[in-house]
Formats: sequence, C-alpha cells, structure tokens
Amino acid sequence: VLAARERVLGDAHPDTLATRSAVARMLGEQSRYEEAEQLYRQVLEVSERVRGETHPDTLATRYGIGRMLEEQGRYEESEQLYQQVLAIREQVYGPQHPHTLMTKSRLFELQALRGRYSEAEHGLRAIAAIQAFVIGGSHPATLLSRHRIAWMTFKQGRYEEAESEATAVF
Repeated sequence: VLAARERVLGDAHPDTLATRSAVARMLGEQSRYEEAEQLYRQVLEVSERVRGETHPDTLATRYGIGRMLEEQGRYEESEQLYQQVLAIREQVYGPQHPHTLMTKSRLFELQALRGRYSEAEHGLRAIAAIQAFVIGGSHPATLLSRHRIAWMTFKQGRYEEAESEATAVF
C-alpha cells in the first residue's frame, strides 16, 4: 500500500504520510525501534515542510520518534522531543487537553525510568487529578494514570498504598 501511494500520490500526500506513519508504528510494535525511528524521521521531514511544525500529525510523528528513542534507552534525546511537543501542544491545545496531558505523562514516565519515582508520582498525581476533572475518573486515560501512580508507589517501597491504588483502579 505504501509503495502504491508513494507512486500514485507522491511522498507529501496526507494518505502517503499516514500510511508511512502506520508502518513505522507497526515496526515499533515489533520492537524494530531503529527502523521505526528512521521511518518516522522521514515522515517528520515531509510533514514539517508541507503541514508545519504545529500540525497535529507533525506533533504525533515527533512524539512517535520520542517513543522509539525511549524504547532504545536514549532518554535524553527522547525527553528533548517530548519537551518540544509539549511546548507546542500547550500553546495550541492548552494545558488540559488530553494530548498535552499524554505528553506530560511520558515525561514523567521518563523520570521513572531514570529512577526518579517520587518526582514521577507527584507529576502523575497532578495529571490524574486534571484528567478526572476534564474527562472523568472512569475514563481509560485517567485509570491508566492511576495505575502508573500505583507502580510509582510500589517502586518506592510503599506496597500497601500501591496495592490499594491498584485495586481501586481495577
């Protein structure tokens, strides 16, 4: 499909870019992170040129590169991309938009991966509170944040609190 779209529609057509992004996502799901990163970077180059840096698909692509870098253990590079995406999403969507909160959440996940569980927990609690207010306490994104909070409390040795939080989520 990608080859046909490239041939018929060209590299810069939205359908071609969407298909290329889908292939990158599939490569990432197969743990082929370097290949996925390279494909996402191709999409980003074209998307920035034809759509601009603030277009939702451009931001999603940059975020996808960040995820692939994160999976490769390249946390500093990943954090830089997430920070770029966050700055634009806060400006374009606002601080309480689900995509903005998702990006903030990834930054806190990076803190956890670096062993900074207390900082990550504090940030995720703030996100979960906003999510509960904006999209509801039973929304899957809110529940995921609470699950991550349980993980952070567990990693800090607060086992009873972690169990209580995890049980409340399920």
